Amino acid sequence: MSKDLLTVKNYSVSSGSISAVRQVDFKVSENEKLGIVGESGAGKSMLGLSLMGLLPFGWESTGSAELAGRELVSMSEKDLVGIRGRDISMVFQDSLSALNPMKKIGKQLEFAFKHAEVSRSESFDEYILTLMHSLKIDDPELSLQKYPHQLSGGQRQRILIGMAVACNPRLIVADEPTTSVDSVIQRDVLDVLISNVSRLGASLVLITHDLAVVSNYCEKIIVMYAGKIVESGPVVSVMGNPKHPYTKALIGSHISLKHIKSGMSKRLPVIPGMMPAIQAIPTGCAFKTRCGSATAACEVQPPNFLVGERTVSCWHIEDQSE
Repeated sequence: MSKDLLTVKNYSVSSGSISAVRQVDFKVSENEKLGIVGESGAGKSMLGLSLMGLLPFGWESTGSAELAGRELVSMSEKDLVGIRGRDISMVFQDSLSALNPMKKIGKQLEFAFKHAEVSRSESFDEYILTLMHSLKIDDPELSLQKYPHQLSGGQRQRILIGMAVACNPRLIVADEPTTSVDSVIQRDVLDVLISNVSRLGASLVLITHDLAVVSNYCEKIIVMYAGKIVESGPVVSVMGNPKHPYTKALIGSHISLKHIKSGMSKRLPVIPGMMPAIQAIPTGCAFKTRCGSATAACEVQPPNFLVGERTVSCWHIEDQSE
């Protein structure tokens, strides 16, 4: 059985009385791929940034987040700098913002490599070229001499992946890594990410809107809504038999093979209303304002019920056994 690499307990991300992430609990095992899904505003990206210690000014994390036994919440900035890249790294979603437009790709990779352990039998330049080949970058020598704007979106995203894996981290957080590329390139970028994660034997936290991506690349899934985890567990169980109304609605609103075969003559189901703003999250179950099963019981925040191998935060679970 794999050991737990990341253990998050009663974890929140707040600014004053406003919370973007609210008392979440989850674990990531060694060599495990965990997908985090939910609509925009669910708190996914803030969760990922907080684990890196990269929260915006005025925001802070509370609770506990232990990475290989080391507490991230109380860690000093000096210590965080020491583990970023080496122990935990991040693939950001906007490559144009994440890369320095004034520096060539080679120089930016060199900066990412400052913690890298290069074997004596391999020169620094050879190390970079080996990585570029693993990223499937055409003509890597020429690409290293280019500026970010001279590369395509897919190439830039692969460079971000390269910077994230450069120092052989144990945990990689990928925040919407295919947002800035078109659908044709998405599969290639994800394949490069997963192949490098597997090559390193690292764990992955993959933040995405795309349920199909999680189904294809992850073993476990977390579904977030208004800063809370509403359902979590093995991908096969959650995707095959969702228990929370929000999870069911998310899956139902995605185009399926069955929908395509029907000639797409029927409109896709939609989730009524919108995700509540973090400044105005309702008491009790936050999804109650959009849920067709809501009752008076939903005025109280439901606990996390254990349903087989998963947890579900809902008062109206149809079947609390599997």
